[in-house]
Amino acid sequence: MLIYGELRLSDFAEGDVNPEIMPLAARVRRIPDPSAPPDALNPAQRFHTVTLSLADGTTRHQRCTRQESLAEGVDVGRKLRLALGARSPELLAHSALRSTADLNAVAGALLQSLKP
Repeated sequence: MLIYGELRLSDFAEGDVNPEIMPLAARVRRIPDPSAPPDALNPAQRFHTVTLSLADGTTRHQRCTRQESLAEGVDVGRKLRLALGARSPELLAHSALRSTADLNAVAGALLQSLKP
């Protein structure tokens, strides 16, 4: 997200990690918060905190709760167009998923978009 400004479906695909991401990914540390309640007990209390340490020694913090994430909403059509890439114009007619054929067309295109 720091590199591209958004999360992309291809960033979660099986296979080799994008070489542009590897130098940054090697510097990421995940630190669980033992005080956070388990998701199963109270999903509304879940949160993520990102701390970015800059070269000059300063840090930037951003915390996002589940409620904040849900309040932002999701542009599903835009996410689908980004995931499908160049295939999106002919597949947008299927994006309403009105039939099994629509689902198969979109699922097939998503699988194709994950291939190198």
